[in-house]
Amino acid sequence: MSTNIIGRFSRRHILAGIAAVPVAAIPAAPRALAAAAEPHDPLIDAIADLNAGNAAYPRHPLVHGTQEENEIAIAETYGPPDDRLKAWNAPAISLEGAVAALRHALYECEMFGVSSDILPNMIAAALGYIERGRGRQEVT
Repeated sequence: MSTNIIGRFSRRHILAGIAAVPVAAIPAAPRALAAAAEPHDPLIDAIADLNAGNAAYPRHPLVHGTQEENEIAIAETYGPPDDRLKAWNAPAISLEGAVAALRHALYECEMFGVSSDILPNMIAAALGYIERGRGRQEVT
């Protein structure tokens, strides 16, 4: 009798057995299902747009031109999403959005210190999500 258990099964049988395991038996499934139940958070898109604009700015052809040309470069890269986050006044609507807001708040602190116009909005968005989850109706 062989003690090599792998040699007694074909790869096809092993894969079929794995595929037969119910999804509920996988520990990460409840978290994935909960995350899928949350709506998409527009805050995530707003932060991603700003990150993309920040990355595009140094490559813009007008960056090193006159002040007027530099303002055009800003308007065509990070300006609009930056303005959007400076005006942000809503809580995150998902845990992923709250985490993205806190990560962006940390980035703002590292880049601009406490003088960032976006920093308080990101902290308030994350806090709004957390407090709403704990049963509080208003963010103070």
